[in-house]
Amino acid sequence: MFIFESDSFKREVENLAQRSFTKKAHRDLIRIMTNEAMQATVDANGRVHLPEYLISYANLKDELVIVGSFNRIEIWNRDDYHQYSSQLENQAEIIAESIEIQQ
Repeated sequence: MFIFESDSFKREVENLAQRSFTKKAHRDLIRIMTNEAMQATVDANGRVHLPEYLISYANLKDELVIVGSFNRIEIWNRDDYHQYSSQLENQAEIIAESIEIQQ
């Protein structure tokens, strides 16, 4: 699950709007980013209430990991995060070589 600051989310959506709707991957990414998105507020104690459907979608249980990642915060189920992180570490070189740096 991602949490964006409002202006940052708006920029992400604007970037998505520039992509071609004729490509299925673009349409799918737009759905992923926007269909279940909601605006959250912080209460007086600094807490954010997450609706049950997002808690269920992200498989959030008793133990969570909260990670800062560039312009967003990611909230993970602890076990899911560690499993995913291990997979990334095992593929780090392949991932790094597959990314084309734009200049």
